[in-house]
Amino acid sequence: QAQIQEDMGKCSPVADTAGPTGTVTINGGAAYATNPAVNLTLSASDPSGVTEMTFSNDSTSWSAAETYGTMRAWTLSSGDGSKTVYAKYKDGKGNWSSAVAATITLDSRPPVAMANPPAGTYNAAQNVALTAYETATIYFTTDGTSPTTAAAVYSGPIAVGASQTIKFFAKDAAGNDEAVKSAAYA
Repeated sequence: QAQIQEDMGKCSPVADTAGPTGTVTINGGAAYATNPAVNLTLSASDPSGVTEMTFSNDSTSWSAAETYGTMRAWTLSSGDGSKTVYAKYKDGKGNWSSAVAATITLDSRPPVAMANPPAGTYNAAQNVALTAYETATIYFTTDGTSPTTAAAVYSGPIAVGASQTIKFFAKDAAGNDEAVKSAAYA
């Protein structure tokens, strides 16, 4: 018994000074969000257990610490563009992790497409170009029906040799689409 006590005295517990390891994902890893209200998926682990978490949009101002969970609603900072969300996790010994981050592009505005030359009456045939102010897919029809995402995709000028109406709309990579526009040529 004396030997066991002596051996136990030689063993000292290892101090836990490292914070948890973890990740944060925005909207399931999507590249784009059309609304600043997003859902975070959270994962953290630590030998002492994970007890709390905190968040930031700028890695400077942090939310109040709250009980650790695997899902959290969050609001991105205002304005369209690239957004980063930071998360930190706390273990059962009081150690905080380094910040982990995830990035998403906030695009809340639909694209705007236009026809050039604009609708009107012309003395000669026209080649109508459809363009959008941002990278977008433009869908169109020339038979008077309203286009959907099943309509023709614009890839080059549309020849207009007689009276004709082109209906079109643009849809961006985030999934925003504008209202159908109509351009009548005579």
